[in-house]
Amino acid sequence: LAQTFNGTARPATATSTPAALAVTLTYDGSATVPVNAGSYAVVGTINESLYQGSASGTLVVAKAAQAITFDALPGKAYGDAPFTLNATASSGLSTAFNIVSGPATLNGNSVTLTGVGTVVVRASQSGDANYNAAASVERSFAVIQGAQTITFNPVPDKAYLDAPFALSATTSSGLIPTYSLVSGPATISGDVVTVSGLGTVVVRTTQAGSANYAAASAVEQSFTVGKAIASVTLSNLEQTYTGKALSASTTTTPPGYAVTLTYNGSPTAPTAIGRYTVVGTISDSLYQGSATGTLIISGVPQAITFAALPDKVFGAKAFAVKATASSKLATALSIVSGPATISGTTITLTGAGLVTVRATQAGDKKYAPAKSVERSFTVTKAAQTITFAPPATQLMNAPPIILSASASSKLPVTFSVVSGPAILGGDGKTLSLTGPGAVVVQATQAGNGAYVAAPTLSKTIQVSQVAQSISFKLPRSATLNTTPLTLTASASSKLSVTYTVVSGPALIGPGGRTLVVSGTGTVVVEATQAGDNVYKAATPIKVSIKIL
Repeated sequence: LAQTFNGTARPATATSTPAALAVTLTYDGSATVPVNAGSYAVVGTINESLYQGSASGTLVVAKAAQAITFDALPGKAYGDAPFTLNATASSGLSTAFNIVSGPATLNGNSVTLTGVGTVVVRASQSGDANYNAAASVERSFAVIQGAQTITFNPVPDKAYLDAPFALSATTSSGLIPTYSLVSGPATISGDVVTVSGLGTVVVRTTQAGSANYAAASAVEQSFTVGKAIASVTLSNLEQTYTGKALSASTTTTPPGYAVTLTYNGSPTAPTAIGRYTVVGTISDSLYQGSATGTLIISGVPQAITFAALPDKVFGAKAFAVKATASSKLATALSIVSGPATISGTTITLTGAGLVTVRATQAGDKKYAPAKSVERSFTVTKAAQTITFAPPATQLMNAPPIILSASASSKLPVTFSVVSGPAILGGDGKTLSLTGPGAVVVQATQAGNGAYVAAPTLSKTIQVSQVAQSISFKLPRSATLNTTPLTLTASASSKLSVTYTVVSGPALIGPGGRTLVVSGTGTVVVEATQAGDNVYKAATPIKVSIKIL
């Protein structure tokens, strides 16, 4: 009836007299065997058909013991980040921590260092219904001074007479650094540096540490003190050619400092017309400065005289123009725009429109380029005429007429049929006749950029039908038994001939080509050809035959 909690059921044990009888056990009235620590009323009852009996007792399940595992803690340095404690109980219950002594604080299981020294931490587990409290475990660790570093911002170079300036450095500990002058032309007061000459200045910053931080390694920065800046102003940069050396002028701020001038890199002042890069540089032991400009030596001014140009008509002959310069130097002429070309001073027209001519004079070693002068004139379109002489008459059986016309402008001429029985072929110049009558053909030339349209020219071609004749013969006589007689007249046009009996005992047979007689006597037959679109009607011919 005395057991210890182990997380499993803890049953009582029962025996009987006589032995080996079945016994039923209850725990506080329940058949369920208890697991947790505590006292339970146990009743054992014999469960046999021939036996009875029971017994009572108390089952005591005692709390189990537990132990804490808490590993040693490593040493720390002040400034280290908070860290987490870790300890376990054999019971699986959570452990609690507290700071026994030393420069640290605890929040849950997170330790924050607050200084330098030895920190003692205790881990405990107070137990519960099934476990007794565990023996507490203490661990200690040393906190040493933290390391610190200095960040010292670079110092830009300075110029002599620059205002005093503050140095800028910080420490990882947040402690204030101190500054000292290692070498160079300067003094330091606190963090303020005052330069006192030209050269290289070396400045050192240190931090001696504190109770919690060790001294930082010193850091040095250097900077150069150069000459003070003075400004240079260049003037008198636009001058006119004189044949003598021409120099720029200078002033300085502060005033009175010597300035060395160069012209395109040379110390010699120029004499010739041109543009020269001027550099003025202060020459002084404590001041520096320069300025750059452009010295322009212009030639002697000159002007161009260029008279107005008269308007022209396209087709006019090439003509000369003239422009003169006051310097007596030769001018150059060019076409700015428009339908013309120029060679030397001679202009040739190439079309109609506005032509602009420019006269220039580029100058020389004495004279500046002259301002260009432009003159414009208008070229109007030229008139043109058409020469067109088609045949006045034409027979219908003639081949197609190839029309031909020319324009005085040499531009192509276009044809069209205004009226009459004719059509133009796809080439625009082959005229095919379709019937007799008057055909009016028109020739046009629409002009172009140089010529106005030519006056339209119309010509009439009188188209006539072709004359034809009939050849018709019959024998002088024939007997009745020789009929029918074949008629064999022909037309010079090759068109078919038509026959009729004018008089006599006969008629024209079927098919219109035979003569069928019906008695004796004289028969008169007439042959006709009515003509067509090409041929006129033929003169009828009458022929007689005597039937015997």
